[in-house]
Amino acid sequence: MGLSAQDSLIGKSILVPMGVMVAFGVLGAVDDLMGVKVITSGLSARYKLLWQVLFATVTALFLHYALDLRSNRHSRHCSKN
Repeated sequence: MGLSAQDSLIGKSILVPMGVMVAFGVLGAVDDLMGVKVITSGLSARYKLLWQVLFATVTALFLHYALDLRSNRHSRHCSKN
């Protein structure tokens, strides 16, 4: 049997937080490795913040467009009329 659209969405929505967790873990590992081997202070806070904002933006766009998870906030307000 094939997966329904809801099952597929649940599977993808579980992979997204795992992907974000791995991305932030890799960023932390790179920071730690740079602190040990290249620059004693590691990545600067500016670059870490830049990468974190990039990860968050890509994740938000993926959730919005690829998984079609859009806010129902507007439709709830309109349906009360």
